[in-house]
Amino acid sequence: MNASLAPAQQMQLAVHYHSQGLLDAARSLYEGVLEQFPTEFAVLYHLGLLESQAGHPERAAGYFGRAVQSSPQNADALNNLAFTLQQLGRDTEALAHV
Repeated sequence: MNASLAPAQQMQLAVHYHSQGLLDAARSLYEGVLEQFPTEFAVLYHLGLLESQAGHPERAAGYFGRAVQSSPQNADALNNLAFTLQQLGRDTEALAHV
């Protein structure tokens, strides 16, 4: 985490790194913001996307699940959670989020 940047700037930089495929750098920044704001939807959702892209569906499901808890009506989070759970063979749980 870069302590000299405000959380909003850290998120902006993390999203930039993420879009450039620099997943480790993005993860580090996202996690730093998450330490300060453990229920922040945007951080949880982006970490879910990152872990999915990195091939870690268990971690992705955890972050998407927390994002859904933070914003239960967010269709993107619900869909990503359901898709990730389906990838993990957890079809019954996936259907509960569609």
